[in-house]
Amino acid sequence: MAKLNFDFNVIDNKLKKKLVQGSVIPRPIAWVETKNSNGSINLAPFSYFNMFSPTIVGISFQGKKDTYNNILREKSAIIHSVSLSMLQDMDLTSIDLDNNKSEVEQFNLDLKTLSNISMTTELYQELNLDDEAYLILLRVLSIKVDDSVFDKEKEYILADKLDPVARLAGPNYAKIEAIDYKRRHL
Repeated sequence: MAKLNFDFNVIDNKLKKKLVQGSVIPRPIAWVETKNSNGSINLAPFSYFNMFSPTIVGISFQGKKDTYNNILREKSAIIHSVSLSMLQDMDLTSIDLDNNKSEVEQFNLDLKTLSNISMTTELYQELNLDDEAYLILLRVLSIKVDDSVFDKEKEYILADKLDPVARLAGPNYAKIEAIDYKRRHL
């Protein structure tokens, strides 16, 4: 089997993005709720999202989008989980709307029943990564978990009940299922 070598000093940015996005999969999705400057609610999905410590999560932005500006101004955000049953609504909120236009109002979404998990966060740090790429780190202040996705006795999230989806390359998503795997100790 032949290996293709792509030198990032030679290839264009579009191909770089395709190669990395297609390789780093599946990616968790943060469905981020922020307050617009007019007080309305902005809701947008981001798959450049992950946790960096038990209390710090991060979102990377390609350009200074509404969500980015809202977090810097308000110093806070609410991050919602995305389950398979919410995929269509989540995908709708990825459409670019005019500044200060609410996706929640536009698509008649109910924030109280939006997701099974929501994390209230505050701005921790903002980093400039490179040309028009920014990383915002957020400290988790509290988390609301629907009791249908939480094992109270063992104190953990029930992934199969949460039914999470993740982003693949392009417009594709993946359903997450547990694999029964036993680690071999070497």
